[in-house]
Amino acid sequence: CRPFPSSRGGCGDDKCRDGGKGSWLPTVCPYATQCAQCGYPGCRPYADAIAQGEASIDQCPPGGDRLVRELAELLGAPASSVNPEFGETKPPQIAFIDESHCIGCALCLPACPVDAILGAHRFTHTVLVNQCTGCELCLPPCPVDCIDLVSR
Repeated sequence: CRPFPSSRGGCGDDKCRDGGKGSWLPTVCPYATQCAQCGYPGCRPYADAIAQGEASIDQCPPGGDRLVRELAELLGAPASSVNPEFGETKPPQIAFIDESHCIGCALCLPACPVDAILGAHRFTHTVLVNQCTGCELCLPPCPVDCIDLVSR
């Protein structure tokens, strides 16, 4: 594991307190969307991969260049921009369900990694805006395209 500055949760003696796991990422990452755009199933697995040296720090579009710079500082690595291969950096957004077009299919429910969609099969759904991370994972399963993303 890479040594992290002790002021940011690292060990300072070349041995991480968390056994090389990336528990420090949520304290740095402003979004933690669980979007999987980085190629990992969520923010924690991505942080673990960074801590183990298995992933680069430029794979998080929601965190943007700001997160890349903060991780570079934290890890003593060169700063760069988000790798466009992993997606486009966008302003914070949330999902909005047009309830007049929702058919209650419930396909969006299991797609949401943070359980921010409320509803049941054959009932109209809605988004809990204080929990939605804007990850976009609810968009593809919707058969009637009643979900849009709006600025937070």
